Amino acid sequence: MTLYFSEVTGVIHGPMHFAQDERAEQIQQWLEEETFRSRCVDEETNAWLAHVEISTSCGVVLYETRNLDDYPVCDGDTLTVIVVPADDLSELEAEEQAEERRLQALLAA
Repeated sequence: MTLYFSEVTGVIHGPMHFAQDERAEQIQQWLEEETFRSRCVDEETNAWLAHVEISTSCGVVLYETRNLDDYPVCDGDTLTVIVVPADDLSELEAEEQAEERRLQALLAA
């Protein structure tokens, strides 16, 4: 699977090659840490400012930890990547991040 991402400004990222069985989580992580890093991570503090969400042209949001095969993604589909500010994270996502930080702190101790 080859993906191209075009920003509203017209900047195009890609081609990015992914296997059909690639996990949506891997693509999301790649977008956050590479393509849109300047918008997602504060370089000075390493704090997460935002995360990306990916949805298909039929409106299905590609969730983390699922294979692309689990979604109706077809050749020629338009995927929309939205950079969501950290302030807009849902309560569940905020709780998940807090739990992850607690686990990291325990492992570091």
